[in-house]
Amino acid sequence: MMLVMAALSSTSLLARQRDTVIVGDGYHFVGKWPEGKGALYSTDGGLVLGQFTKAKPQGECVCYRPNGELYWGQYKNGKATGNGKLYRDNGIVFSGEFKNGKYHGVDTLYRKDGSVYVANFKRGKLVSKITDSKESPELLKLQKPAYPRIDLKQVPMYEDSGMGFLKTHYYGGV
Repeated sequence: MMLVMAALSSTSLLARQRDTVIVGDGYHFVGKWPEGKGALYSTDGGLVLGQFTKAKPQGECVCYRPNGELYWGQYKNGKATGNGKLYRDNGIVFSGEFKNGKYHGVDTLYRKDGSVYVANFKRGKLVSKITDSKESPELLKLQKPAYPRIDLKQVPMYEDSGMGFLKTHYYGGV
């Protein structure tokens, strides 16, 4: 839940410091365009919060995808590259290295049933399994990263009184 709050806090801060709002062809941007911090929403790509360079995510960013996936980690030239976590809607979490938007290097896979796998990936494909929680029960002590969830409405970004906002669904709780 802390990750969601951080993302929402960042969005509020970004909205207050915005220079430009670009709306058109399914894209909405609030922030410093094309260089600087901002929030980019597109109907096909979802919501990206973070730093932008040449209009592409760069550095640490958060991406909420329309299919329910979330990527929190490093970007380079608009693609997940570096250390990050990919939270899939089916409860699986990949934690480790990414390159050009794909798993690449040694990654830890946390499954919904609690099992843990450590494997080597190359360009999103499994190269070799290193170990799993059956062979190494101590892996079960690793805490599965919490899923930072935010549910956005169909057209989530809007501006009011010079500030940018996100429309979200509220399910109660925090």
